[in-house]
Amino acid sequence: MPSVSFEDSTSPQRQALDWMLGDSYSLEELKNDGDDRIVQRFALAVFYYSTNGPTSWDLENRDGWLLSSTECDWGERSFGPDVECSNNNVVDRISLWSDGLSGTIPREIGLLSSLTFLGLSRNNLEGTIPTEIGVLTSLTGFSFSRNANLSGRVPTELANLSNLEVLNLSNTQLTGSIPSSLCSTLAWAYIDCGEIECDCC
Repeated sequence: MPSVSFEDSTSPQRQALDWMLGDSYSLEELKNDGDDRIVQRFALAVFYYSTNGPTSWDLENRDGWLLSSTECDWGERSFGPDVECSNNNVVDRISLWSDGLSGTIPREIGLLSSLTFLGLSRNNLEGTIPTEIGVLTSLTGFSFSRNANLSGRVPTELANLSNLEVLNLSNTQLTGSIPSSLCSTLAWAYIDCGEIECDCC
């Protein structure tokens, strides 16, 4: 788990912790489900605060998160859920396209170890892709395209994603290279070729 300080009351981690301590579902319903569910709930709450959920997310999304119910019910909408789960309430897909996200992708995303898909395209995210993306070895696809202020180098830890089939990093300010080890699994790669080197493209 990433090392964080909870002393700053405005940090996403502290806000997530404070919310969980005031949430009856977090305190009562999860106590018999084991640490994995608690960590998952915390990671999603940190993600919400780190991407400015309370202030910049579209209203429908904002009202659908941090509910006092299973995380698998968060973000339920008529045209598809933000969060999808497999058996045993384990989150395996997050899809938040054009939903007003801003701020940064938190390191705690790496705590969602069962993720197979992460779609955050067409938002206003900034900062870098955290290196913890490399521990999400079940990922078959992720898309961060059209986040114009997403910057820094593509993490070398992408090389760990041996199941990755779809990668979309186009229309960002990312630089660096795509690990050549991914070429054998990638079916689709959308990147800015002038900024990111890719032997697979």
